[in-house]
Amino acid sequence: MKTLRIQLSLILSLLSFNCALPNSQTTPKLTIIMVVDQFAYHYFYKLRPFFTGAFKLLLNEGIVFDNAHYPHAVPETSIGHTALNTGVYAKDHGIIGNSWMDQSGKEVECDDADAKTAAVFGKGCEMHTYGKSSAHIMVDGLSDQFAMQSQSDTPFLAFSISMKSRSAIATATKLGKAIWFDKETGLFTSSKAYFEQLPPWLINFNTKNKIDCVKEVTWDLVYPKTSPAYQFKYIDNYKYASEKEASVNKQKTINCCTSDHKEIYAPIYESPFGNTLLLNLARECLKANLTKKNKLLLWVCLTPLDLVGHHYGPDSLEAIDLIYHLDKQIKSFMQDVQSKVGKNNVVFALTADHGILPMQGIIQEEGLKTAYKIPVNQVMKDLNSMIQKKYSIDSFIIDYQPPQFFLDYKKKKQLDANAWNEIAKEIKEYLFTKPGIKNVWTYQELDILPLNPQQQELEYYFKNQRYPGRSGDIFVQTQPYSLLTAYDNGTSHASPYNYDTHVPLFIYQKGKYERKKVTKKVYMTQFANTMAQILDIPKPSASTEQLLPGVFEEVEEEEDDAEVKNTPIIKR
Repeated sequence: MKTLRIQLSLILSLLSFNCALPNSQTTPKLTIIMVVDQFAYHYFYKLRPFFTGAFKLLLNEGIVFDNAHYPHAVPETSIGHTALNTGVYAKDHGIIGNSWMDQSGKEVECDDADAKTAAVFGKGCEMHTYGKSSAHIMVDGLSDQFAMQSQSDTPFLAFSISMKSRSAIATATKLGKAIWFDKETGLFTSSKAYFEQLPPWLINFNTKNKIDCVKEVTWDLVYPKTSPAYQFKYIDNYKYASEKEASVNKQKTINCCTSDHKEIYAPIYESPFGNTLLLNLARECLKANLTKKNKLLLWVCLTPLDLVGHHYGPDSLEAIDLIYHLDKQIKSFMQDVQSKVGKNNVVFALTADHGILPMQGIIQEEGLKTAYKIPVNQVMKDLNSMIQKKYSIDSFIIDYQPPQFFLDYKKKKQLDANAWNEIAKEIKEYLFTKPGIKNVWTYQELDILPLNPQQQELEYYFKNQRYPGRSGDIFVQTQPYSLLTAYDNGTSHASPYNYDTHVPLFIYQKGKYERKKVTKKVYMTQFANTMAQILDIPKPSASTEQLLPGVFEEVEEEEDDAEVKNTPIIKR
């Protein structure tokens, strides 16, 4: 029986790169973009004093954007990663969510693809019967522009690795190479959309680590349990969690006989060990692909915090300790990279794809009684019953995926304009009777509603998170801290409010991009164009966003309303 423990020796393990790199005064030899899934900015308010690794380094030495937001009505993994890479809204890139309903009533995953051209590699010589690719992404991204700059003597290579296929694919797009963890086989994999055969270095990584043979995983705390780093209210509250037992300081068994085959390896990808694997895979990717001749862009999409956060909430011991692990794991990884390529030859960026809503039960205990949990299954049942009785249309509403209800396309198409308007009015009137509902629109109402993004910014998010043929028919905006959901426990990220949209953002290159603090509000759609400028490559073709302020220019502080400060950050 093989037991894996998250210990300092494992975190600090270094994999060597066999290359000596010259110092570049123009574009970086290596660019690494780390995206921590569900890493809300609000973690920094209480955990900052306890950071000793990468997060402390980036806060003190990097360009720090304190007020970075996603302009998304419902921030999700697929939308956030795609926006980071393409620099545009869902109305342009087409990824309106992790999944949606097509006009036949079939659910479509954001990274679904034709198995004939994009079959996923399984174990051995077998292939899965489904495909994964970026076919649903309608524009190019940073990775595509980077790869297109390749010359005969200077290849430009882009890779993205993640525990989730949708994260890796959204950031690799079409010309990068996406690699992700296969929950069915316990191995890192890809598809025919990216490789004719899995590269030998990836096969060797799977063979060496034998992830599919792991039987137990133990999650140890970074600090002693009595440390001030864990002395927060509700840190041991499992009353509202979807997982009622703690994962920390426990040995969790990987049960190959579980009925849910896709969740066999949950103890791996829902723990710090998942991040250890990803960072070690990143090391191996660099070792195999970074040479004296080429340039490399590597996305490392660190997934486990999202899975832990959904189950336990952001105030939990699990979420907080996983962040402390990340703080140390990423610092070790950064030091490893810098020691091999030179501190001045690598650009690091670190951010997140979205935030997270605190547990609503905990918020209510604090006295915020308007944190309503609205049971969406009951809502759909009531609406369908009402529509059937009044209009003789059975099962008219077929699904809800935040922020939209999907209707049966064929039945809706048979209605004339007056009948549809009357039914839409009834649906809206019913929804407004539910505490926690702020706004309701039809697709057409959002389409024609003249919004001033400065005055109605949140409403503007809904307008831009739609794509013809993919979006639903009725859009809902909840009140702050309210959630329209099918789940009784756990939490999510399904709103345009700060706790879901405000994320950390750091850019750091020793001697070049460092020691600035930007407090002006910026949008994560500006990230791709800014990174393109750093890399000296064309910007993603559909993006019209301005560059992030303070990266390339010295911005003088205004007397009355100083928003960008270029003074050194005081070390803590």
